[in-house]
Formats: sequence, structure tokens, C-alpha cells
Amino acid sequence: MSPDAILSGKLGALEIVEIVKLLCQSRQTGELVVRSGARSARLTLREGGVVAAWLSGAAPLGRRLIEEGVIDIACLDDALALQARGAPFQHLGALLVERGWVQREQLEAVVETQVRQTLFAIMSWRAGSFAFTAGDVDFTDDAVYVPMRHTETHQLLVEVVRGQNALKQFVDT
Repeated sequence: MSPDAILSGKLGALEIVEIVKLLCQSRQTGELVVRSGARSARLTLREGGVVAAWLSGAAPLGRRLIEEGVIDIACLDDALALQARGAPFQHLGALLVERGWVQREQLEAVVETQVRQTLFAIMSWRAGSFAFTAGDVDFTDDAVYVPMRHTETHQLLVEVVRGQNALKQFVDT
């Protein structure tokens, strides 16, 4: 766990949904890192809204954009080549929007799906650890984040919990 974490602990004592709800209600900005065995996830929050997510083993943004039909492989290759040549610190999403290859709304939709899928995946983790570090996130590159307010994140949490409950009921029958 990070020595700079303002909130950390073991999963099981608290459920992920309760941790995220607390961070949202207190309008926190920072990163929540969750680990369970070999799996890990990172949620980025801005003023209580989950605005980005990463899950180990999940498809990276470029592949998600291709799967959604937003870009093709040639476009992704061009963007990655640009990153390698001179823009290594520019996020892929920001680069694609800046070049006009992707509309901001399209990018936001894919990132929002990524946030939903990550939340859904980590809600089932019962063992592991979590650590929240406040304020250490660089938000200068707005194009890679979903502009989600804490109220929208709360609604998303409700949807995820309902989905988990429905899945549990289906499996139990």
C-alpha cells in the first residue's frame, strides 16, 4: 500500500462499493488502487466522480476503440507511431481527439464503458487490498477522462450493484 494513501485497508472489511461510495460522497480527487491476488484495478476520481478506470487484463483503449468501430488498425498504428516519435507523454485518447481522428463524445462513450466494466469486475473481489491517494492525478489532459459527476457515479454504482445482484440470482437458480 502506498505510504501517501489517505485511505487504505483490506477487502472484506469493506466492500468496494462502500469504498467508492465514500470517496464519491466526500467528493475526493485522486486514485483508488485495488489489488486481489494477481488482479489489479485503478479508478481515477475527480471531485467524487469516477472519470477513468484501468483493469489488469482488460483490453487497452486502442483495442476498445477498434472493437467499437470508432477507429481502424491503421489509425491506431499512426497514433502509436506519433506517440513513439514525439508525444510519448500524451494520452492516446487525447492524441486521437487532437488530430480529429476521434470525436470527443465517441472517446467518452468508450471510456465510460471501460469504467462500467471495471466497476462491475471489481465488485466481486472479496479478498485483497485497496489504497486511495488524494490529489496525485494529472488532469491537464481532459480528453482521456469521462466528465462524470459524483451523482452520476452514484447512479452508476447503483446500476453495477443491481447487475451484480441479478447475476448472483441467475447463478443461484
